[in-house]
Amino acid sequence: MGLKSTSSREIFFSDCRVPADNLLGNEGEGGVVLGKTVIGWGFFGAAAISVGIARSATELAIKHASERTIAGQPIALHQAVQFMITDMMLQTDAAEALLTICRTAADSAPDTASLNGFKAKLFASENAVTIASKPIQVLGGHGYCEEYIVEQLFRDARVLTLHFKTSEWLRQDIAKAIVGI
Repeated sequence: MGLKSTSSREIFFSDCRVPADNLLGNEGEGGVVLGKTVIGWGFFGAAAISVGIARSATELAIKHASERTIAGQPIALHQAVQFMITDMMLQTDAAEALLTICRTAADSAPDTASLNGFKAKLFASENAVTIASKPIQVLGGHGYCEEYIVEQLFRDARVLTLHFKTSEWLRQDIAKAIVGI
């Protein structure tokens, strides 16, 4: 449905020998180490992709609204279109700002990477869905056609609320971290 250029696969290491000097953490605890380091940072990638989708969707809506005319006037002159574009820009900037704040916090305290990655991914991916739906409206019937990139951006945004962890699972993990469960 979305993110057709990516694929997720399982990796198995059976009878894999790792020299003691190359171990991350204690033997047999690699999953925990991996979960706290690599996986936590992966959420920042999903958040960044979400921000990129939102930014592209916003730019496409602005371009179309400026170029498309009805009765000799660009549709950008209509207040409803202006409001959608304004909301898209504000939501995109907010998601990018939160991503930057969370990334900076995780850089300063790497053991917070998972929580900060969860927050950035949740906010950015959910905003990307909201934002990516607006250019479909701005483009009218064309926005729903596969020939237009805004349709693909919406599908890509939507799958990012499921990729890695669902939004609901992220909310639960964030809440547990906040209350100390």
